[in-house]
Amino acid sequence: MESYATELAAYADRLLWWNRTVNVISRDMTHEDVMLHIKHSLFLAPSLIQSPLKHWIDTGTGGGLPGIPLAIVCKDIQIALNDVVVKKGVVLKDIIAAMELKNARVLIKDVGTVLMDYPFGVVTKHAFKMMDLLQRLDGKPWQELLMLKGSDYSTEYNVYSRSNISIEVTSLEAATPQSFFVGKHLIRICPTQ
Repeated sequence: MESYATELAAYADRLLWWNRTVNVISRDMTHEDVMLHIKHSLFLAPSLIQSPLKHWIDTGTGGGLPGIPLAIVCKDIQIALNDVVVKKGVVLKDIIAAMELKNARVLIKDVGTVLMDYPFGVVTKHAFKMMDLLQRLDGKPWQELLMLKGSDYSTEYNVYSRSNISIEVTSLEAATPQSFFVGKHLIRICPTQ
């Protein structure tokens, strides 16, 4: 994150600038709050860097979290920022252009209607319940789903079981002493063959 600190801070500034006129994140967010959300988003970066997949969708992206921080630090992947709210798409397009992110684009539609005919991965940050997102992705060639979730993931996990997927859960609070990460988890879901 150190080598990308200037770009990530510029993203936080632009997001907060937009948020004053278009509500894309919580109104009471500070620069420090946004930087914590960026740090949270970057817990996904090692998985994207190690994955053979080069195409990813950040669905339910809102103001671009986790997708824009990932596009900044993972230059070798292509990431589609997906949301259903048109005004968020306007903000995202401006941020992408201002930051000259050549590996990011915006898709304003339900992820269930996105046409993908090649293998891809999905990232999301607190935007979907596990079962809802898996149903939207049904029949699509997704290969990996990375979800950032709070402690509420366990109720979703306990009621959801399919024999054709594997689920791994990693606690993030052990990775950092900051209280922001208490109860936060990375959920990795993959189809099994």
